[in-house]
Amino acid sequence: MVRKLFAMVLVVLGLVTLGCGAAGGKGPGQDLRPEIQVDPAEVQFSMPTLSVGETGAVDIVITNGGTKALTISEVNLVYTAPDGVTEPEAAIRLKADDMPTLPVSVGLPGSGENEAQVITLLFTRYDDEIDRSAELRLVSDDKDNPTLTIPITTVRPAPLLRVVPEAIDLGQVTLEQTAEKEATLRNSGTGNLEITGFLFKSANPNFALTFEAQVYVPSETQVTLAAPLVLVPDQATFLKVSYTALESAPADAQIIVFSNDPKAPAGTLIQVTANQEGACVEVIPAEVDFGGKVPPNQYLLPVELKNCSSTKQLEIAKIDFENGIDRCEGPFCVQIPPELGDGLFNAEAPLVVNAGASIIVNVLYAPTKESEVDESGQPIRDRAVLIVESNAFTATTQVQVSGFGIPDDCPVAVIHIEEGEEVIPQTVLHLHGENSYSNAGNINKYEWEVEQPALSASKFVPTPSYPSPTFEANVAGKYVFKLNVWDEYGRKSCFSAEAVVFVVPDEAIHVELLWTSPGDPNPDDEGPMAGTDLDLHFAHPNASQEDLDGDGKKDPWFDPTWDTFWFYPLQNWGSISSNDDNPSLDRDDVDGNGPENINLDVPEDSKTYAFGVNYWDDHGFGSAFATVRVYVYAQLVFEVKDVVMYDHDMWWCGSIDWPSGQVKSKMSANGGYWLTHDYHHPLFYQP
Repeated sequence: MVRKLFAMVLVVLGLVTLGCGAAGGKGPGQDLRPEIQVDPAEVQFSMPTLSVGETGAVDIVITNGGTKALTISEVNLVYTAPDGVTEPEAAIRLKADDMPTLPVSVGLPGSGENEAQVITLLFTRYDDEIDRSAELRLVSDDKDNPTLTIPITTVRPAPLLRVVPEAIDLGQVTLEQTAEKEATLRNSGTGNLEITGFLFKSANPNFALTFEAQVYVPSETQVTLAAPLVLVPDQATFLKVSYTALESAPADAQIIVFSNDPKAPAGTLIQVTANQEGACVEVIPAEVDFGGKVPPNQYLLPVELKNCSSTKQLEIAKIDFENGIDRCEGPFCVQIPPELGDGLFNAEAPLVVNAGASIIVNVLYAPTKESEVDESGQPIRDRAVLIVESNAFTATTQVQVSGFGIPDDCPVAVIHIEEGEEVIPQTVLHLHGENSYSNAGNINKYEWEVEQPALSASKFVPTPSYPSPTFEANVAGKYVFKLNVWDEYGRKSCFSAEAVVFVVPDEAIHVELLWTSPGDPNPDDEGPMAGTDLDLHFAHPNASQEDLDGDGKKDPWFDPTWDTFWFYPLQNWGSISSNDDNPSLDRDDVDGNGPENINLDVPEDSKTYAFGVNYWDDHGFGSAFATVRVYVYAQLVFEVKDVVMYDHDMWWCGSIDWPSGQVKSKMSANGGYWLTHDYHHPLFYQP
């Protein structure tokens, strides 16, 4: 079995000493005695890092901190399987073939004789996600600590509901106007998140909430979903809040989202405000990233706390790390400048920041050693959370702080993305690597990489070696950007910088088409007839054209009013005064691969829409393999991959029912896809 340090091990900094042994070295009159020491002193096995049935290991290292040889006489693991659970093999156990023969002696440091003994703990993850615990008991001749106990526990996969933003401010809404904003509900944990319902309450009836295609008005009654909405890790959904102003008075609402997030048993609160300006705090930068720093030096970064209100005072009750301002035991500390007082302000005696003004505090970082790397070769960062408590709408603002230790001559790559970590499809990302640095010379070479969703073929512009390229994120999904740099002496960054961007559709319905063409030798080239041309269609139930598929019913395709496609990319199907209820083709690709996508923000109730793909022209490159995906409120609800199509084929993919959001494939009588060959509409066919 390959041993890997997969466990989330709680290790007290340095070597944990349990026992009081003699101080100092040998000398006349001193009492010679052994002193047992173990590392780690506590073990937590992290279930999310293991697959079901996989086994991992942690080594317990026993050393002697005393002045006399230590004898270990007993090693006992106390473990009982949970009630009602049958285990083929004990989930927590000792690795028998690595066990020393007892009794065993542990020599003095530097003696060169059995200076350490190693005992290996094993943990096998079973398919039940039940918490388990055990104790490892070591019996020795250390008189001060004859029986040393090491607690062993497991950590199971846990969901984590992250709401962005945590507070929704609809701003100033003029009379009889409506403002609306969205919040993203993302599962940032390691287990499946189940959203079971919500409570939407307000004294003002002019608020409205849209969630999962349903519209709700404020109520004192909790809404329970018919079936929980399940989000796997990294998956997200949206809710939308609107407010129609019929008076100038301030208005507010509260949304409490109920889920199985163990950290939010009473629900997750989203505060909603309109037509009022309260205190506001903006942290600049929003995240403090020291990047790579050389240990054991201390480094400082200024953090600006800005009152972003133009009228209200900001009252700060706390600026602190989670472990406390007077207990900088880790690598991070916060330094309050003397002109701001002693840093012991509180809610009764807050630090006041006037409207529009700012204060500066300093965050210090002192790495203790060069950072280890994870399985992907990335540095394992030191991390902490800076807490700012104030009278702002978000009473507690959390600022993520991180850094890692590097060798003295190692350049450091730094990534900044202007658009942030979550965008909609077709967003042009502006990537910046100019803040990369070297302790011994200028940066003169950059190399960007990206891991992008399947079939996405976007490129860095102008090149991957440009310090600040752009990148068009066209396909929904997760993008991981990486950057390596070299300094003027040819030294490469020890670690590549990484930044993640989620591309999430923000419309009620988002239909996406991608394809590959085996006969196209250069799918990345661009220009007229440089690749195959497939087209996405999205049709209203009113669409009615010639029956070219021969089923005895009118076809919806190429209808000038009720079909959205390349020739009619914008249709007006709903209210004349609003565009939200009109579909749009937001990207038409004529030279290979796609994507093409069609979006509709406010579908009509009691309507069933059709969507399909037309192979417009193969330009001599032959067949293509088409993939179609449908997202409903950012959730992928339909995907069919690699359907082979030939020149002038028409594939009627399926239908989308509203407001249920149910998507159905359209299949032929023999169970195949609904494909019509040589589909030549008389108004569009080009002989």
